[in-house]
Amino acid sequence: MTYISRRLLITAAAASLAGCATNSFRTMKPAAAGLSLKNTKVYAYSFLDLRDHEFGASMLGEIDRQLVEVLGQSGVTLKVLRFRESDIGRSFTMTSGGMYVPVRQTVESNAGPEKAFGTTYRLTIFPQKITLTGAWKHYEIRWDLFDVRTGQMVWSSLSEGKHLTLWKNDEQPQERAKTIVDSAVAEMKQSGLF
Repeated sequence: MTYISRRLLITAAAASLAGCATNSFRTMKPAAAGLSLKNTKVYAYSFLDLRDHEFGASMLGEIDRQLVEVLGQSGVTLKVLRFRESDIGRSFTMTSGGMYVPVRQTVESNAGPEKAFGTTYRLTIFPQKITLTGAWKHYEIRWDLFDVRTGQMVWSSLSEGKHLTLWKNDEQPQERAKTIVDSAVAEMKQSGLF
């Protein structure tokens, strides 16, 4: 096989990997009638970086970037804080056993920046479960939306997806992130959030 043939084969295989990513949602708590995120400021707390080894750092960056861009097109100003960039997350240590993730404490410790941003709603994005089956990564991500004024959860959904990696964890980060972001935004639209 010539060098050019190998390169074409690798390129075709990489392109087909994007088609091996799926993501679907099921609403856990429907949004109340009339709830709209249009023209609001949403502060997102992403805990996906707890599983950056499985998702890949580039993919996580793409998820953040694409969420900001796509929600912005629907009139939502979004700011994303990753767990490891928070005050608490910088000193958090992962252990091989079960882990306790200080979600509430992370949000509470960020009250000043959240207030300065003018936050209307708070979105937490949490990797509930990741299972590795050979080259396949199956994941569940929980998306919870809170009204900052009342502290009440106003919408919740669970995303279930999978993707295949052949050579490294961070393959096709733009396409894999797009699969998650597009389905998240579609679920929010279907729930009437914009």
